[in-house]
Amino acid sequence: MMIKYDIISLSLPLLLSLFVTITTTVFGASITNPSGTCGVDNSEGAGDRPGYHSPSPGTTYVPNCNNSPKREYWRVFVGSGGDISSTYIIPRPDEKGVEYGFCGEGDDLSELFERNSLCETTDVEKINNIPLDEALRITNALHGKLVFVAESWSLGDRVEWSISPWAPEDDILEICDKEMTADANALGYCGRIRSRCDGVEIGIEPSEAAVKAVVPLLN
Repeated sequence: MMIKYDIISLSLPLLLSLFVTITTTVFGASITNPSGTCGVDNSEGAGDRPGYHSPSPGTTYVPNCNNSPKREYWRVFVGSGGDISSTYIIPRPDEKGVEYGFCGEGDDLSELFERNSLCETTDVEKINNIPLDEALRITNALHGKLVFVAESWSLGDRVEWSISPWAPEDDILEICDKEMTADANALGYCGRIRSRCDGVEIGIEPSEAAVKAVVPLLN
């Protein structure tokens, strides 16, 4: 049976509901999150990292429902074509299989990392086209090893400090925004990041005290 609607008599909420149904069915690829029930997000900018990564229009962010740390560092995206056999991970996990000891073990996880060129040989084409379910398994394994540390090195006659691995600035700002710390060094670091976002300061070199205040709150 075909249901006919008189557009004039329809309420605004029903009109919007019909529009969403039509656009999802006709224009949007149906993507199911294989990691659980936390869904997917194809809204503009979903899953982005301000100042580092901005997904192109039509990209779908697929969060890892099984993520164990309190933040999702490696994020999975399906390109605008909606092809779940062609997904990518940000930050790109080049050679992370070697760094975290997943390669050469002869088990399923080792095979997963080797098959997707995450061991000694980097094949950009493979890394940028990982099947969705495998990308989520990879990020789940990587998050199980993720620990932020304070790192220092000598630069001439002075010592520089940084957070390793690289810490997304929105994660650092979250520490201040959610009042997770009252440390003046951490708050000052957040202030400098915001200034850079406003175009006031381009390069930021955190102090030793700022790095050591922020790192424990990232873990």
